[in-house]
Amino acid sequence: MKALVRLVLLPWRGHAVVMLGGLTLYAIALWLAVFLGPDATLMVFLPLFLLAMQLLGLLLGRVMAPLLINESLLLPNFRRRLVQAGLLIWSGLFGLTAAVLSGSGHETFIPIAIGVGTLVWACAVAMSVEKIYLAVILVLVFGPQLVAPPQLAMVIAGLQSGWASVLLVFSGALVLWHAFDRRLRPRDPREAGSPMAMVNSRWVRSPADAHAHARGPGALLRAVFEGGADYTLQRAIKRQRRRDTPWRRAVLFRAVLMPYDNVIGIILNTVLVIGGSVGLLALALYGGRATGAPAHVMAYMALIVARLRCTSMGASFARMRPHLADLYLAVAPERNASFQRRIFDTLATVIPIVAIEAVLGGVLLYAVLGDRSPGAMLGALAIAALGMGAIDLSMELLGPRGRAARFALMLFTMALYVGVYGLLYIACVWAGAPMGLVLTGVPVLAAAAGVFWLARDSFADQPPVFTPGA
Repeated sequence: MKALVRLVLLPWRGHAVVMLGGLTLYAIALWLAVFLGPDATLMVFLPLFLLAMQLLGLLLGRVMAPLLINESLLLPNFRRRLVQAGLLIWSGLFGLTAAVLSGSGHETFIPIAIGVGTLVWACAVAMSVEKIYLAVILVLVFGPQLVAPPQLAMVIAGLQSGWASVLLVFSGALVLWHAFDRRLRPRDPREAGSPMAMVNSRWVRSPADAHAHARGPGALLRAVFEGGADYTLQRAIKRQRRRDTPWRRAVLFRAVLMPYDNVIGIILNTVLVIGGSVGLLALALYGGRATGAPAHVMAYMALIVARLRCTSMGASFARMRPHLADLYLAVAPERNASFQRRIFDTLATVIPIVAIEAVLGGVLLYAVLGDRSPGAMLGALAIAALGMGAIDLSMELLGPRGRAARFALMLFTMALYVGVYGLLYIACVWAGAPMGLVLTGVPVLAAAAGVFWLARDSFADQPPVFTPGA
């Protein structure tokens, strides 16, 4: 019982602020259902409720994922206690939801709240292991805004049946099983390989990893990414050995620090992002040509998806710090500051890629959803992505490394992207597209450039670090 209580209370340890924020959103959603009484609509209650489930699920996944290591899996009854803790948390959240909705006269809301809420919560938990489940959350949260009212009413009527609720709960359980099944089995530890020694190993660190990655639907995609990274690194090493020039040294830095951001990786990643956006925007075509607010909601999504590159780059850089020792010895810099500055400049090449992907998403949005001011929308997307990308990169490299602090930082940067885009677009509506972009874009880019150069100098002043997560 003591172990079960500790697992249930684990999200509060070190993450009390985030946990309190999620529970506050959850309480507000239930309060709206009670306060509005019979006049409450599902679209008033459901968005806040799903947002709370997503936040609580993300937090639970983040604190549970580090426990899934060999030392924990070998503890007696660990898996059973983990399942019991998950069922207890789920029962508390959705049992209280059903009781409040029933007491406030919204019995018809209960099946859809439990069904869709469980699926969002389960996908948010699973995102700690499999990032692909973010797509499910985006479809559930933003999809209804792209569907015409008649079709949306039919979908909601279908989801409010008891069988649909059972099916959605079962789907949530299946998501959790798929995400955590492999992590809940003891496995051999990975070898601490070196990027400079991976040239002839096809980027496979151990036979166990090779066997694990040889199957599954993502095997071909992984092979393309790793093959491109392998080819780019081999070519950079050979060219740098033949003739050591500043340009070839910069190419070698980029091949080591950002292996998947080669030409093949950038094109493939952009195609995948646009393909996912096309699938989501197909809902707009199904529900009729939507304009106005839904287009800007999708613009926010384009920014948030584009900024994931900064987040993944920051997390990867923190993990690969031990391998920087090989790169440091290979280039033999005269001063540590020049080595640190070269690393920062190399990682900064992700900023224009973020802006390009955001603008491509905006072009797709205009082609499908339309907008009264396409120039304002695309200009606001480009400036917001470029300016906030510079600030995002600076925060990723110099920000705190604690889980709770980084989670709060992620929410702050997402709000910053959305807020700057909204400010730019409103200025364009008020003063016209060119003048609005100049009046607000120049200060935004100037502030972002100031933060970027201060972060660059601060990073250069730090000594090289070869310990993970430091």
